[in-house]
Amino acid sequence: MIKSVFTTLKEEGISEGKVKGKIEGKTEMAEEMILNNEPLEKILKYSKLTEKKIRQLAKKLSKDLIL
Repeated sequence: MIKSVFTTLKEEGISEGKVKGKIEGKTEMAEEMILNNEPLEKILKYSKLTEKKIRQLAKKLSKDLIL
């Protein structure tokens, strides 16, 4: 019983880490695209991030988005 609880917690931690890693990768890609003046539609298409998140990233990077 105890072993199965630890196994479950470990599996949940691994899953959470994978999700966090995917989000970080998408964010890094979107930042690069913003810095390279890619249009918003292209960033949306390839990063799969929300428009709100992309606009936040652009603001953080002090860059205007190309619409």
